[in-house]
Amino acid sequence: MNMHHWALPISTLDGQLLGVELETRVEVNGCRLLMTHGMKESVFSHPLREAQTSWLKKKAAWFTDNNLFCVIKAEPGSLEYSAPFIKYFSSNSDEHASSEFWVDEMGARSSSPLSLFAEGCEVVRFNKAFTEQNIDRIIFPVLLDNVRRHCDKIIVPVYQRQYHTMLKKAGVWAVQGQCRPVHFSHCELLLSR
Repeated sequence: MNMHHWALPISTLDGQLLGVELETRVEVNGCRLLMTHGMKESVFSHPLREAQTSWLKKKAAWFTDNNLFCVIKAEPGSLEYSAPFIKYFSSNSDEHASSEFWVDEMGARSSSPLSLFAEGCEVVRFNKAFTEQNIDRIIFPVLLDNVRRHCDKIIVPVYQRQYHTMLKKAGVWAVQGQCRPVHFSHCELLLSR
């Protein structure tokens, strides 16, 4: 099993880096596995979390010194290492034991808006496919406005700058997909872009 760790930048609409998502890509016998929340928590849990913890410890000073966050897809507290810069994306409303949870995959077929109504929702990230299908629709800014009533910070995965004006008017906090990911060992390069 080979693991490759990538830093996926999350930035403001003006291009200022806010943080990164640590995405681990797993290969078995040369084939890349598609990882879901369930697989991460059962089959690959221990080696995956150990590797992520190792990288987070190595880069802790960089995240802290630059006031950046690092978010991973996992249950809050699933790492043995904790630090204020580490955040957790979750798509399961039952996982929100703490305040300041981050909701992932808003708009996905399996997602539920119920977690938005719970106290403590700090950030919401929209699903990529949902965004691609709906960003051109006139209702999309209205949807963003409705979500912002419950959570001020919204991340929209968008690859084209043509949508920035609309997203800015809708009060979107951040975008993901504007900059190419880098290997996690080189995440410092993201500040020089």
